[in-house]
Order: sequence, then structure tokens, then C-alpha cells
Amino acid sequence: MKAKLLVLIVGLLAFVITACSSTAAPGTPESADELIAALEAQGLGVSKGQRLEADLFSVPALLLEGAEGSLQVMEYSDQAAAEADAGMVDASGSSIGTAQPFWVDVPHFFKSGKLIVLYVGSDEQVLSTLEAVFGPQFAGR
Repeated sequence: MKAKLLVLIVGLLAFVITACSSTAAPGTPESADELIAALEAQGLGVSKGQRLEADLFSVPALLLEGAEGSLQVMEYSDQAAAEADAGMVDASGSSIGTAQPFWVDVPHFFKSGKLIVLYVGSDEQVLSTLEAVFGPQFAGR
């Protein structure tokens, strides 16, 4: 009886640890280079642009530029740091921590693993491609 209870407890503990671990889903990009490859595989061509100063997040953004618009990619040293910064973004994307940026279009925030991606725009091809790569946005309208 004790052995069965021990097996049940160990199994439940393993399930909880697995469910609570925050790893990216298989196949989702973990770096800016992997993101570029994933976007191109979906038919959205982008190229690396300039690096932007860190003003809204704790790391600088890499600008990815394409014909349909640009993306800001924040690449973190680990997933915990990315999650901490993502937690500062309100659900509508209208504020990040205490900052309330003026967006020229609709903000859309996506994340996976060590990446946060910001797309400010409303191009349906860009949005559907980002959703195909990352899943639903975590903040924005």
C-alpha cells in the first residue's frame, strides 16, 4: 500500500514539475536567427536592421525589417528574464511597466522561450505569420 502511494506521489510530482516548467514549445524559435528562418519558412522575408537602445525592456531590441513592416525582437539570456519583462506588458499593450508608449498603429506582443517580439501594425500577413510561429499574442489589441 505504501509503495503504491509513493509511486502515485512521485508521479504526481513529476507531472506538476513538467506542467510548471517554462520551456518553449518544440519548433518555436529561441534566437533572432531562428526567428528569421522561421519567418522566411512561412513566406515572410525579413532582414536584420539596427539594434535599438533598451528603453522599454531590460535588453536592446534588434530591428527586423521587411516589405510588410518591421519587428522589434528582444532576445534574453534566459527564459526567466524574458518572462519577467513580458509580465510588465499590460494585456492591451498600451503600457509597459510605468511607460505608456505612443504607438503609431496597433501593438502586438508575442513571446517564446527567450524571445519577445513586438509588431506595431495591422498587416494580416505579418500577424498570421507571427501567430503561426509563436501562437496567439500575449498582449496587444
